[in-house]
Amino acid sequence: MVFISKPMLFIYTTSTDIEKARELSEVLIQKKWATAVNFWPTHSVYASHGAPKEGEGVILFIRTLEKHLQDIEDYITASHLGGIPCVASLNVYRINRPYKEQVMAHIN
Repeated sequence: MVFISKPMLFIYTTSTDIEKARELSEVLIQKKWATAVNFWPTHSVYASHGAPKEGEGVILFIRTLEKHLQDIEDYITASHLGGIPCVASLNVYRINRPYKEQVMAHIN
């Protein structure tokens, strides 16, 4: 394992469907803001105007560097449909050296 000198992040966000998640993932990879994006369908219960509401959606887990966080957040916010998107970042404290080198080669 290696300590991260350039802060790496995982970003959690959601999308309305698989196709929009795929499109967002491709943009983030093409712009070199992310090295990988995992996404999968989900069923959620959330607060809507003070009452519980259920819905289908997609969770996205984005692997990136801290320096790209604002660009990613701005892009997600501008392209999000319906309401305010959750864009939550998680700092990565340690990661295996070969993977970090792969990340740095793609999005540094």
